[in-house]
Amino acid sequence: MSKGSSSSSSRNPINCNCKVPVAMLKSLTSDNPGRRFLTCKFRFCKFFKWVDEEQSDWQRDVINQLVLEKKNCCNMIMKF
Repeated sequence: MSKGSSSSSSRNPINCNCKVPVAMLKSLTSDNPGRRFLTCKFRFCKFFKWVDEEQSDWQRDVINQLVLEKKNCCNMIMKF
């Protein structure tokens, strides 16, 4: 899934505390880069559950380095 996208399983939808099907999103933080989680579309519900297992320090470092390299490449391209 890409940033900002959401989905719910049509076979066994998971509902939040509001009884609404949850959305699956990807974390964009440096602490949990790319890690998927489930959340309610209504902020007051506060439903939250990780889908993926916690990343190791090595995985987190590699992903963050790749994100930084991509950002630097995009900045270089924009200069031309």
